[in-house]
Amino acid sequence: MSSPEPSARRFAQQTSQEHVALDHKLEQLHRTTEQLQQLWLTWQEQLRQLLKFLQGHFAAEERGGYFCHVVQHAPWLKEQVDRLHAQHEQLHHQLDQLAARAEHAQVELLAPMVEQLAQWIHQLQQHEQQENRLLQEAFTQDMAEGD
Repeated sequence: MSSPEPSARRFAQQTSQEHVALDHKLEQLHRTTEQLQQLWLTWQEQLRQLLKFLQGHFAAEERGGYFCHVVQHAPWLKEQVDRLHAQHEQLHHQLDQLAARAEHAQVELLAPMVEQLAQWIHQLQQHEQQENRLLQEAFTQDMAEGD
């Protein structure tokens, strides 16, 4: 066998450079995925903290009668106070449902996508390794035999 032609060497070199660039892009995607997962966990924790805070906030407003000082000072506002008081339970319930859905969403949506992506990356990396071995076998044997 003879030594590889210049065009074949350029092809091997270009393919090798593209594989390095691809590895870099996969590493960036991996880091972003990890950040996404961490941000998701942070978001879930912030929802839980807000829910806990809101529960205490509403309880403090309702202690001694909801906005009793407002009603004592301005009795004509009682209807508005009652309407706002009634919204507490609804607002708390809605946030509670959202937080519960967020807890399950990571397991139901994000985790499977991350796993699928990891499997796909593994398949792609195996494919790229096979291509690299093919190039190395083709061109290193040609070069060794050409010497």
